[in-house]
Amino acid sequence: LESKDAELATLRESTATPVSPGTDASQAASQEAERLRRDADAKAKEAEILQRARSESAAELARLKTELSVSNANDAARQAAVVASNAAVDELKRLRGTAA
Repeated sequence: LESKDAELATLRESTATPVSPGTDASQAASQEAERLRRDADAKAKEAEILQRARSESAAELARLKTELSVSNANDAARQAAVVASNAAVDELKRLRGTAA
């Protein structure tokens, strides 16, 4: 997200164009129209960057949830293996006791 913030800041700075002193009305209007066009382009790029960041965040969240589910399943499998191992040891002890 920090790289997205830096990208947005650079984009905003690159679109700032003040009207030069001594320009006539048509030049000022032309400069204003160009500034507005650049602002619109910058806003569209900003929206795209933010959407990309949201998509990346959603994908990362989904990945982490999947990883957590797998980890929980592995923990449950380990616990089941420990219970089965303990039961096998108990059964072996019982069988040794009856054989002696």
